[in-house]
Amino acid sequence: MGTPALPAGQPVRYNVAIHLCDSQPDGNGTCPHVLWQGSAQIVNYGNSYVDIGDVAVTPGQTYWAVWFQPSAVSGSTWVTYWWAGGSSISQSDQMQMIVKGYNR
Repeated sequence: MGTPALPAGQPVRYNVAIHLCDSQPDGNGTCPHVLWQGSAQIVNYGNSYVDIGDVAVTPGQTYWAVWFQPSAVSGSTWVTYWWAGGSSISQSDQMQMIVKGYNR
């Protein structure tokens, strides 16, 4: 995420709220059943991340990651980038979220 109102590449005092859902959210991002919710500190125009810990999931089932845009900063809203590599965000050609899991 990034906003031109803050220094690029730096952790800022804003967080992005995230929900992990086991069913598709409605148009407002509301999920009938939230498996996990929390927030990630934003690295402005950088890699913001959060470790959600262990969440029980079913192999083959679809899950949704829902994030909520933080309030504007000095009149500037946030832009969300899903960065899949390259030397800069503008060269990214994919949407990416890294998920690591294991079977018990």
